Amino acid sequence: NGSSGSLHRVRMINEEKNTVTTLLQYSTGGYILSGACSPSSKTIYFPLDGSAQYYEFDPEKQWAPRRVTPIKKSGSGDFDLERKYCLAVCPADNMLYTITTKGELVKINPKTHEAELVMKDILTDKLSYLQAYLTFDPSNPNMLYFVNPSSLNPADGVIPGTDKIYRIDLRRNMLEDYAGSGVKGHLDGPSALAQFNDPCQICFDKDGTLYVGDTDNCCVRKISRDGVVSTVVGIPGKSGYLDGNPDIALLNRFWGMYIDEEGTLYIADYYNNCVRKLTIE
Repeated sequence: NGSSGSLHRVRMINEEKNTVTTLLQYSTGGYILSGACSPSSKTIYFPLDGSAQYYEFDPEKQWAPRRVTPIKKSGSGDFDLERKYCLAVCPADNMLYTITTKGELVKINPKTHEAELVMKDILTDKLSYLQAYLTFDPSNPNMLYFVNPSSLNPADGVIPGTDKIYRIDLRRNMLEDYAGSGVKGHLDGPSALAQFNDPCQICFDKDGTLYVGDTDNCCVRKISRDGVVSTVVGIPGKSGYLDGNPDIALLNRFWGMYIDEEGTLYIADYYNNCVRKLTIE
């Protein structure tokens, strides 16, 4: 990722070899934002905000970057892929999904690159600009979850949002609230009463616990299967850099987050310019 006027990079970290490799570097043509990995092919996809295109990195092709331009499927409704923040791969159909800033849910076939409209007018009764980060529930792969942050962006100013998490049942195209009261702050407890502050990345572990990168609270939260929100690591509202136990560790407005099958959580600690690692016990 990168800010306006800076270089944008996609980098690969090999923990076994203790190496970092730059796979892509450029300065114009859209922002690289929150990507996704296909569970079946292990191909990684990164959306471009400011462009209808996305990048594809296939391990079978030595991770060489490929810039893809989606093609609108014949007969699909009208949509605009120029502004999008995240891609997610559905385990049920292996399609790429994104939600545009206009509230359009679009799916893309990664083989044919055909794109079609699935659902529209998502939260448009509340927002004129929708920032959404997505993930799928591995135990219920037709259930798409997304978080809608409300943040102050130095480049764009205030980005309105709800600070809530939602889910869409793709079998019925039905949207419902999942967590968050809509009040900006920090409060653990029942999901409907919980408070978040600019939550960005979300991801599931193999047991179905949803982890939330609560960006402006500078901490990681989790939502249990029975709908209880708790704080995993970080001191709410206190930014900094400090390793150690979860109750003393400090983060600084991180964005990206991923949890592997062993329960290790990787955090792209944005303002600290590093990747952090937390083993969930």
